[in-house]
Amino acid sequence: MSSRRTTHRTAVAGLIGAFLLSILPALPVAADNTVQNLPYSQDWSNTGGLITVNDNWNNVPGVVGFLGDGLAVTGADPRQVTVDSTTVDVNANQTSPNTFTTGGVAEFEIANPVVALQGSGTADAPYVQFLVNTTGLSSIHVALNLRDIDGSIDNAFQQVAVQFRNGTSGGWNNPASGAYVDDATEGPSLASKVTAVSTTLANASVNADNQPIVGIRVITTDAPGSDEWVGVDDVVVTGTPIEASRPLLIVPLAILRAGGVPDRLAVTGYTLMFSVVNGFTMDETGEGGEPPTDQPPVDEAARMVRDYMASLPPDRFPNLLAVADHFAVSDQDQRFELLVDLFVEGLAQRAER
Repeated sequence: MSSRRTTHRTAVAGLIGAFLLSILPALPVAADNTVQNLPYSQDWSNTGGLITVNDNWNNVPGVVGFLGDGLAVTGADPRQVTVDSTTVDVNANQTSPNTFTTGGVAEFEIANPVVALQGSGTADAPYVQFLVNTTGLSSIHVALNLRDIDGSIDNAFQQVAVQFRNGTSGGWNNPASGAYVDDATEGPSLASKVTAVSTTLANASVNADNQPIVGIRVITTDAPGSDEWVGVDDVVVTGTPIEASRPLLIVPLAILRAGGVPDRLAVTGYTLMFSVVNGFTMDETGEGGEPPTDQPPVDEAARMVRDYMASLPPDRFPNLLAVADHFAVSDQDQRFELLVDLFVEGLAQRAER
């Protein structure tokens, strides 16, 4: 089997999979609330320079924290909180999450600096908000780490959710999956838990694709008992260039229509082509993209089938005996080319009807 061609076919079968992420030059930032281009990242490694004064985010372009006062009741699911807070909040230059008990948003200058959230009787639903520009991009993806940095005796069920909206006003939306953590902390007297969050900003009703302004927020709520500090760290927001996927749809359909294939048949044939190629590739390499380790190589398996066919009683299986030698032919490239030829020829014949 040609590994080069197998790799090529695997790539063909995955045309609608991963594309190169946008590699856009970072533009200079001017002030807070400046919408940030993708790819965007924030790991708070320079919190000492970014946040120096309480409730002031001027040095953190596109990011702002809010107290969330009056947004929720104690124990509320943060996914149910869809309105805004107007109280800008950050407690700057903190160094001890174990003893600092003022809830809301705080900047901790610890060994691994971070901005963190903690609910309280006043900070009912504190959150940190990011503004990004997704113009020309689709499948907007957010990855971040939630860090338990509170090693005190407190041990709350600290819920956290990631939400999004298009623009700077209106209700917040919950992604379809991967954006909610029921408890991002551990304890008591423990502070080592890290929860990775990975979600695409989309649900059945709305997505964040191709928008000049998308708001993303990470929100917690006041937990029953004594809340813990949860760091929002290693934030990365990316998207897939829309232009990158267009040739995969435009070019094949243009060829089919130019050849006289009716529109309905062109679309059906296009989608079936992926099913055919995917099926061949899975048969060749296995569902995980690698040849099965518990089965013999293709050449050996073909010979085994041929030998089995040749051993059958001729009076009962004359047809199988007649073609037995052909089962030993295991040229996968030849089989693939025949498959494509048959598919194209069948499509052409159907188009002529």
